[in-house]
Amino acid sequence: MAARTNDIWGLEVQTQALRALVLLNGYPVFMPTDTGPRTTACKLNPQIIEGENLLQVRLGREADGAVLTPRADFELSVYHAPAGSPPGSKIGVARYEWEAGRDEIQPDGMTDLFEHCFDVEPDQAYGRWQWQDAVVFEEGQRVAIETLVGKCRAALADRKVDDLLALMSLYAVEMSTALGVPVEEAEQELRDYLQPYFDDERWEMAPLDYGALPLMPVCGGRIVLVMAPGGGPVLRGQIRVEEDEEPPLPPLGMEVSVSNLGGTWTVVR
Repeated sequence: MAARTNDIWGLEVQTQALRALVLLNGYPVFMPTDTGPRTTACKLNPQIIEGENLLQVRLGREADGAVLTPRADFELSVYHAPAGSPPGSKIGVARYEWEAGRDEIQPDGMTDLFEHCFDVEPDQAYGRWQWQDAVVFEEGQRVAIETLVGKCRAALADRKVDDLLALMSLYAVEMSTALGVPVEEAEQELRDYLQPYFDDERWEMAPLDYGALPLMPVCGGRIVLVMAPGGGPVLRGQIRVEEDEEPPLPPLGMEVSVSNLGGTWTVVR
């Protein structure tokens, strides 16, 4: 897939005392695992598609049945920075704010509170992503997904970055397209990120209880997000230290999203 544009599509979120889920074209672009104060900014390029794009916001109380606190709030903005625009130049695409007392959040579960569609012209997008033509997920495909996740975990545990890159080759290609960098640069960035962990003899990966891994079909079932039990990145590692010792590096966490492309499960995000 050749790069189509150097445009940037971005998301900025501030939230506290709420469970929050932001979806773009069905894919979770903001899904924190806690309800503490959080400010997040990220690029949406990898989920932007040609034509109509759907943005959705769902909010929930800190726990089912919990009372909404006065400090609960949520603020979101989506922007577009066209290629060649001055640094810091942003065109607003969508904005949504919620504060306690404004709209009712149901006592249980997540409440749909905001939905916005916006069009992206072909010269502002990145071509067609492979997941858009993926086979829709069906029950009974768990073992194949678990096998792929297991191979990724083994590559990390054995410090074999080449094996990991081979498993994530499509991911690297599409990320390079979305972010406007050469594939080799995207792969080298991952190597540079992992190498300090691999160089430490105390590096270890957390075990996986494969049968307990939650599978979250998104994007109409064309992508399956694999999570750790309780939420968060499914692939987790750390430098093992004594209880009173400060680790030299923060814990590592890698999310894995997969698609069935012509009968083969592949890491796509």
